[in-house]
Amino acid sequence: MRVERTLIFPAWWGIVAAAAAGGCYYAASVRRLAPAPGTNVTVTLAPVARVQALPQLGSDASVLEGRLLASTPDSVAIAVSHVARLDENGEMWHGERVALPLQFIARVQRRRLSIPRTTLVIVGLAAGVVMAARILDVNAPRATY
Repeated sequence: MRVERTLIFPAWWGIVAAAAAGGCYYAASVRRLAPAPGTNVTVTLAPVARVQALPQLGSDASVLEGRLLASTPDSVAIAVSHVARLDENGEMWHGERVALPLQFIARVQRRRLSIPRTTLVIVGLAAGVVMAARILDVNAPRATY
């Protein structure tokens, strides 16, 4: 009789690593200083923007997501990747350039990684994997004939 060890346990760590790669993000409002060009931003449009209906966005656009191309004291240019509408439907865009005057913008946010939340998720998943492995005893020697 030969004893063989199974190596299922390392596969669980792949699940933990995948969850950690996703991480926990939050939206941070951008205040006085504009983020650097290339930063992914979310722009919430002011009601005046919907009233004046920017032709390329339509009258029911409420939130734009995309990459900041440039910002001046008067406007912001974005390569738009997604447009959220008032009716809760959205549209994927392919980097179309949209320039918005500042009076059309209610809020600008950027996505930030939350180190404490991500750490808690990783530690919690790792503890769960260790507990599951001990409960299931996945690395116990198995007899083969």
